[in-house]
Amino acid sequence: LGGAPNALPVEQTETNVGVNLAVVLVCGFLYKLDSDGQASEIEKMNSADAAKKEKAKISAEVASEREKTLAGLSLMVNVGGDASRQVTVGTLNAEARQNVVVVSGKRQMVQDALLKAQIMGERFQKQNILVVPLTLTRFPAGDAAKGFGRTKAEEKPYVAQAPEGLRGDWEEYIEAEFADAEGQAMDEEAATALRDTGIVIVVKKTGKIVRRGLGVPAWDMIIADLAKED
Repeated sequence: LGGAPNALPVEQTETNVGVNLAVVLVCGFLYKLDSDGQASEIEKMNSADAAKKEKAKISAEVASEREKTLAGLSLMVNVGGDASRQVTVGTLNAEARQNVVVVSGKRQMVQDALLKAQIMGERFQKQNILVVPLTLTRFPAGDAAKGFGRTKAEEKPYVAQAPEGLRGDWEEYIEAEFADAEGQAMDEEAATALRDTGIVIVVKKTGKIVRRGLGVPAWDMIIADLAKED
């Protein structure tokens, strides 16, 4: 205060206080502008993400068409020993009361899924669950031509294969499923990674797709879900 040793004159002190207060007010105003600007940008980004996800959602009409397409696709099903029979997914659902789980991705993902399925193999047969492995990578003359023969995991009785001559139909179907999943991804990098992660489609014996998931399936959860009453 004025009169104290080394004190500034009262007039200058009042001026400094006024200047400091003005600086604080300006800084506060600028901070609010910056904060409001960030909040606005975040809101825009969230709105864009929400709009993107909403647009990527599968409509009831598309979902129904997808189920019809899947029902018309054929599989080679083991009927005992080395014998197999070609039959559509729809026939398996309606006549054999079979649930179907399609596992599609790069070879490593598909093999990991089949190996994990072996642990509870008896439960697949007991609950009428067929697993359809569909490796994304296309080989001109089949897997064996590239050194990939069928593994023991692929020869289990609960595993059904897409007929070699009809793989194109299956690939067309699964590409549509991947396109939907990529449309719901957070960004381009996540969308690209989906091919490595793989996709799982669970079809109940009613013919309805009840689950779409990513990555190696949690078989115990899928089996439990399919065991529930319709």
